[in-house]
Amino acid sequence: MTQCCDYYDQTCGNVTISSRAHSTREHPDIVITMARFKTFAFLESPEKQSQHTPHIVSSLDKDDRLTNVVHEQLLRRLVGWVEVPFSTVYAKGKVDGWLRIHRPLFFTGYSMPDRPSYLKVLIAFDPQLVPPRIQPPRRVESVENEKILAQCQAWSKACSAVNDTRRYAALFLALGCGDEEEHAVLLCCWLLSLQIPNCLVLGFALPEGSKAAYVFVNLPDGIYLVNPCDGAIYPSTDAMCPLISVGTVVTPKNAYGNIQSQDHPSQLQFDLNKSSDWKPLFDRELDEIQTVQAPSVSYVEVSEDALVELRSSIEREIKLRFDEARKYGIPQWNLMASRLLREILQDEHGSLDARLARLRDSYTVTVTAITIPYRNVQECVAAVLRCGLHTTTSTSSQFALAVHLQPVFGHVLGCSIAIALLTLRM
Repeated sequence: MTQCCDYYDQTCGNVTISSRAHSTREHPDIVITMARFKTFAFLESPEKQSQHTPHIVSSLDKDDRLTNVVHEQLLRRLVGWVEVPFSTVYAKGKVDGWLRIHRPLFFTGYSMPDRPSYLKVLIAFDPQLVPPRIQPPRRVESVENEKILAQCQAWSKACSAVNDTRRYAALFLALGCGDEEEHAVLLCCWLLSLQIPNCLVLGFALPEGSKAAYVFVNLPDGIYLVNPCDGAIYPSTDAMCPLISVGTVVTPKNAYGNIQSQDHPSQLQFDLNKSSDWKPLFDRELDEIQTVQAPSVSYVEVSEDALVELRSSIEREIKLRFDEARKYGIPQWNLMASRLLREILQDEHGSLDARLARLRDSYTVTVTAITIPYRNVQECVAAVLRCGLHTTTSTSSQFALAVHLQPVFGHVLGCSIAIALLTLRM
């Protein structure tokens, strides 16, 4: 609907000022006002008109561009993201392929499809960077005599034998850090304890690069490949699987090299008994091979007081960095909405729209919730700022924040963060 109103100045007979206000159906709160000045002449008394020649002022040519001007307001909304390590691009020289998009836990105003979404990327350096090839020397030059050097080498070997540096699952969990292969080994051991047949798959994938490690799971309904770092599951026939090439498959008793002409999992035959497709390391499975993993891993439960303290520190740091990043006024934090968001994060099975119905009576609500593995507070802050809600230009907007920490096992925590933008209804 378009509303028009004209205003005339009756004191100046040939001076007309016309103003026109437009409001569109899509944006009823946005009003555009334009003014148009018509041709006019200054009126004087009859005595002065007889003494002076009247001056006529003509208007400029009409500017018809205003009728085609569209005023827009850009809003930033996070619908997904991808992450590519710099080491992958640096080592490979170029990344060209499909990446699976990570989605928010839930997002109001958008409907997410059940099937996964992918993004085609091409990342390269110009000019191309050549990674340095450094070959460490087998023996460092020294001015000491051979007897002292031999004694030092023997002492180093003895210390290495006492303190085993192999990174097994229990040590990986105790340290709280590990690469893709260690994540995959941990998942393999856990699935084997549940009597689920699986094996370790090594190859090249995006965005992990040449250090990619997946878990091959054989279930009654099919064969699946699991990314142990993000939990994504792909059927072995999925052409969009980011595992570009398979090089080695490791079972509890043997290791097999891929000698097929194809590399992608969707084009491979996973019958490890076929010698024309897979080259085994040992001619037969060796039963005498013993595992280095512990029979069981003891987990330490995180106390509830520690979770509450950590949650409070995360929320406090996020609000502080959010205030610093916002350019349009000081953020107003709605405590009632924050409590509601925390209840939603703690109970994901309830209806989101039903819980927000009361809040939507007074506000236009935009909520984004994400789930990330907790590593440090800085990653939580970066995840919230990536949502872009702090860039809204309205100075009267209110915000709400909630953080929920979920212990998984040991000191591993899952972190769910919900951030909301509240705009008061007119």
